[in-house]
Amino acid sequence: MRAEDIINVNGNTVGKAEILTGNINRIIMKIATPVAINNLFYSLYGLMDIIFVSQIGNIELATIVFVQPIESLFVAIGNGLAIASTSMIGKEIGRGGDGKTIIHQLLILALLIGSTAALFVFFFTEEFLRIFSIDQSLLELATLYFKILSVNILLLFFNHSYYGVKRARGETVAVTVINTFSISVKLVSLYATIVIFDLGFSGVLFSTFIGNVIIALFALYDLFFKNRIITVAGLFSIKFREMAELLRIAFPIIIEKSSMSFGQVIVNKYALSYGVNVLTAFGVTNRINSVIFRFLTGFGTGTSILVSQNLGAKQTDRVKNIVVSGVKISGILSTVLIGILILFREPVAAIFSNGNADVLNHTIDAISIYSISAIPWAVMQIIIGYFQGTGQTQYNLLISVARLYVFRIPIIVVLSQFGNIGAYSIWFGMLLSNIAVAVASFYFQKRKQAQLFRTI
Repeated sequence: MRAEDIINVNGNTVGKAEILTGNINRIIMKIATPVAINNLFYSLYGLMDIIFVSQIGNIELATIVFVQPIESLFVAIGNGLAIASTSMIGKEIGRGGDGKTIIHQLLILALLIGSTAALFVFFFTEEFLRIFSIDQSLLELATLYFKILSVNILLLFFNHSYYGVKRARGETVAVTVINTFSISVKLVSLYATIVIFDLGFSGVLFSTFIGNVIIALFALYDLFFKNRIITVAGLFSIKFREMAELLRIAFPIIIEKSSMSFGQVIVNKYALSYGVNVLTAFGVTNRINSVIFRFLTGFGTGTSILVSQNLGAKQTDRVKNIVVSGVKISGILSTVLIGILILFREPVAAIFSNGNADVLNHTIDAISIYSISAIPWAVMQIIIGYFQGTGQTQYNLLISVARLYVFRIPIIVVLSQFGNIGAYSIWFGMLLSNIAVAVASFYFQKRKQAQLFRTI
């Protein structure tokens, strides 16, 4: 058996044949669980981040809530390239190749675009923030946030590329291990910089930088020395055809994720119209939900890996079964997890309210309504994973744009103008938009799947 036919998943050596012929439910769990756990730990760090920031002050917390969707506009570029590479490398492995040429082009693009984005953020931070009509009271802290982010951007691009390579090869456990260690270091440095050294807001940013450096160093060691997945010489060999294909697949993903972030900025402004406490509760609920949402996203990523390799092997019936099994598994998991969260919504909300009764009540209301949308979200992530695996990422762009601009924002606008229900317009808008797009995307995927399979 060739080295490229062996995939390390969850600590076990799994042959490529098992991905192509093994029990679907078991393989989904093997591939997706490490990714889901990795996402879970990342989200838990985000929760700890919010807890620490809420202890510093309301302005600091409001700054984090407002600027992070803007930050995500840049993260979307690196993430888009990584997701595109997962699809391309996975198909290449499914056809019996090793995908090294694609990996080299991915890293070249990440370095070039990441460096350009970092310089832009550093030199034009304040002008960029004013485009989004940032409140003057938040401008000073937000400027500091983005100045430090400029140093992180290149690391983020490289790290996302590394994740894309490892996931395409099915080595999701490696991503989980290094991210878990990185997050542990972040939490320790977060506690030290804020509680011990009293660095305040700067401590939050410093801990993030340290975590990204750790991931980047491990990635360099793994790619060039430990497993010798690629060579330094390959970084000086530009293959325009492969690079163009990467950009073609990545572009819709980048637009998709960027549009999501921009839509979040709009929703934040509507939440702020009901008061700072509603915006704070919305931001806190988003972080709480992200633990479950990102965990479920791991199953979409797992679906993408399985779909790409089985499609490369022209096993269309198996691809159909992978999607059905993925929907069932993620649907059951999301229902259980949301049930637990709603059961304990009051003590959970109290952790983040810092004694503010208004924030507490709004957060409890948001969890009771908005958090239920994790169930349709779980279905949507499997559909997105399918389109990523087939390389039809333009449809994910369509799904995400529809969720925000056809359903979510119009529903929130209508409820806020005519519903006379106050902040509930935000909570119901989030829930109803996720339900609508999950139903629509499920039927859309079925139709596009039939069209694709007729051409294979």
